[in-house]
Amino acid sequence: MKVLIVEDHPLIRLSYKNIIKDYFEEVIFFEADNIIDTSKYLEEYLITFAIVDLNLKGISGFNVIKHLKAKQPSCKIIVISLYDEIETVWLCKKLGANGFIPKTSDEKMFVDVIKNVLYDSNNDVFITTDYLNEKLLHLFSDDIDYFFEEFATLTDKEKMVFKLKIHNYKNIDISKILDIKLKTVENYITRISTKCIPKNYTFNQFLEKYQKSINFIVSNE
Repeated sequence: MKVLIVEDHPLIRLSYKNIIKDYFEEVIFFEADNIIDTSKYLEEYLITFAIVDLNLKGISGFNVIKHLKAKQPSCKIIVISLYDEIETVWLCKKLGANGFIPKTSDEKMFVDVIKNVLYDSNNDVFITTDYLNEKLLHLFSDDIDYFFEEFATLTDKEKMVFKLKIHNYKNIDISKILDIKLKTVENYITRISTKCIPKNYTFNQFLEKYQKSINFIVSNE
């Protein structure tokens, strides 16, 4: 079994290795704290599963998840982070991670999540703690799922306008920043609404209701 640990603290990497060695046999470890070393191992070895910390120096752990999925779709990905807000967990799931472990978890929970991820033959099952799983099931509706899927279809300019709107820029300010006419900005917003805002919401209603979740999506898209 080949395990890649993407974490920028050597002592934490060592603690993960020691725990895994106690519960699994014939494990080969690879360690990385940046995207270059991560890519090198992905090019040379078929990784069984990867443990990815979200809070890495110089790169978002979300981008590491995307990179892993692009290079080795069959690799199981387990995210571990001190930041376990439900939006963070949800975005990890949406990006293709197979599990999430809060850094505050004890050794048993750490091992249980890894075992459940490894022994799950259905890759669309997401493994996390009972507490976080319950919040995942109840917090988000089909509306945000619809937005996430359709946001990917926007043009680059439409995404730029949307990202400025989500950060509370006024239309007139967007027109100046992007050097386009005010009417063009308004047209972009209309097209964005048509493409990815559920029909039971206005543009502003949707942003207000899902502000935090959308910030996660668009800032890591």
